Amino acid sequence: MAASHKFRFVIDRLCADAPDAVSRPARGGRVGRERAGPEVVDVPADGPSCLVVGQDGKPRCVRPADAPADAPLVEPVTAGSQPELVLVSRAGRRVRVNGQPAPLVALVGDRDQVQLSEDLILHVTTYHEPRIGPPSDKEVGRTCPVCRTVITPQSTVYVCWCCGAPMHLEGEGRLDCARVVSECANCRGAKVLLKSQYTSLPEDLVHE
Repeated sequence: MAASHKFRFVIDRLCADAPDAVSRPARGGRVGRERAGPEVVDVPADGPSCLVVGQDGKPRCVRPADAPADAPLVEPVTAGSQPELVLVSRAGRRVRVNGQPAPLVALVGDRDQVQLSEDLILHVTTYHEPRIGPPSDKEVGRTCPVCRTVITPQSTVYVCWCCGAPMHLEGEGRLDCARVVSECANCRGAKVLLKSQYTSLPEDLVHE
């Protein structure tokens, strides 16, 4: 998975008396309504990490060596053409995924919900920062999957966040291949995302 695509968990605090709820706001208002956006947990892309809740009540990802033995483990992987997270329940502690007890090892992805406790749910999403600009040395000489012409050092390209395929993005009147398709023409599954954005967000946590 390209570094431009990063997993994050959006924090959702539930009513304490609704342990079976999947997506309800906490008492006193909804989480993540600040102008800065939703309250999130970054998932490291460079190996496994563990989900823990600190003394301040905030979840975070830490190195396995720094986590309790029963802390759930997560690690980004690519399954087929789409990135996902491996979620491993440890030491007999089972988390819930989408309201149901999770198996010992589960794959979760965009829009899934991981429930750590009766009052804390994490919504899985990804944050995308597009790679747009001159091609790298390894991209020069490759064929654009849309127009089938060769990428040159003078090209401006958009690079697919999933498979790494370069597509022309040179503006009006020139080769502008990435703007004429909605999905990557090479891996045929990854959306073409030309601006920094989340792939999904729980609407009741971020909108008035």
